[in-house]
Amino acid sequence: MTEESINAARKVFDQYHAYLKASGQEVQVTGTPDKTSIAAVDPLYKNVYIEHSGSYLIGAVNLKTTSSGKQLVEQLRKRLPGQ
Repeated sequence: MTEESINAARKVFDQYHAYLKASGQEVQVTGTPDKTSIAAVDPLYKNVYIEHSGSYLIGAVNLKTTSSGKQLVEQLRKRLPGQ
């Protein structure tokens, strides 16, 4: 997903993080100011891995493991302009 700005992408990322926490799921947030990720179990999408990088949100859902999602997201991010 591409947002209009870095701030807009961060807002969507933060909203999804809040949704996961409100649903009572364990949420692991890691990263740096330039790239932040969420690994969690979503009530609808099961294992998810979502990354906020610039104005992009890149994610994988319905995973067997979140580590496999991390690998997939890294491959997708490398294909984005300016990455």
